[in-house]
Amino acid sequence: MMDKQKQNTWEGYFAQRWFEFGKKGEEPYTRRMILTSDGQVDNYTSVNERYWQVTDDELQFLNGDHQVTTRFPLPADPLAIDKFTLIGDFVLDPSIHHQLVARHMPESLHELNDGMRQDLDDHFLQAASSTYPLDRKIKTHSHIRVAFIINCVETLPALLPLIKAVKDDNMFELKVIAVDRFYESVNVLPTLANVTKFLDKQGVPCIPVDGNYEVALRKLKLWQADFLIRQSEWDEDFPEAFHADHLDWARLIHIPYTITEKMIHPANQTD
Repeated sequence: MMDKQKQNTWEGYFAQRWFEFGKKGEEPYTRRMILTSDGQVDNYTSVNERYWQVTDDELQFLNGDHQVTTRFPLPADPLAIDKFTLIGDFVLDPSIHHQLVARHMPESLHELNDGMRQDLDDHFLQAASSTYPLDRKIKTHSHIRVAFIINCVETLPALLPLIKAVKDDNMFELKVIAVDRFYESVNVLPTLANVTKFLDKQGVPCIPVDGNYEVALRKLKLWQADFLIRQSEWDEDFPEAFHADHLDWARLIHIPYTITEKMIHPANQTD
């Protein structure tokens, strides 16, 4: 019976990496498998690998009925894995042996340079774990992805310097989503045309979204944005798909603006 500390060590190891998975000695089925901290297999779809668990000194894959389909014997600890590779028996066909190869994450907030020592990668992951909950989807892209959600021209000067800086820095990937402005989430104020025209003059490519907001949101999630910068802090200024409680899969940022005027007369005077 595996003791609790050892089980926790292995579960943390699996939940902080992504994997190649397939038949031993053959081209893998996937190079981007993720084992989420809630026991699900993500980034890969198969009826035989829906869930995972660590128990009895094994990593086990389970099907949709929570029946064990593959068993990977585990060594004493993750450092003892030979070439980051586990070999397991496919329960449904003993002649098949599965191979699971740990891949260290190619990015966090900065792309890790080729040749960096492995212990630096591990230290980075440990430092990030306190601010990046394990139940969030682990990103597997190599640049920081930033999306702006824009709905009016008037306050764009507060965002434009950052949009252009992100656009011109090869550390980042940029998407600018333009939508109409909403009033109390119901009445649409037709601002989309002015926004796209303004951004075009500034040399900033944008994606105009005129309806089908849920589809646009799904595409944004599939793109796996790291940061979402929404022009207004008010949910009611946007279609429901872009309300804050639908954007909690990324870090949501608001950059405030302010209007400053020189006071010529005291405020209590009529003019």
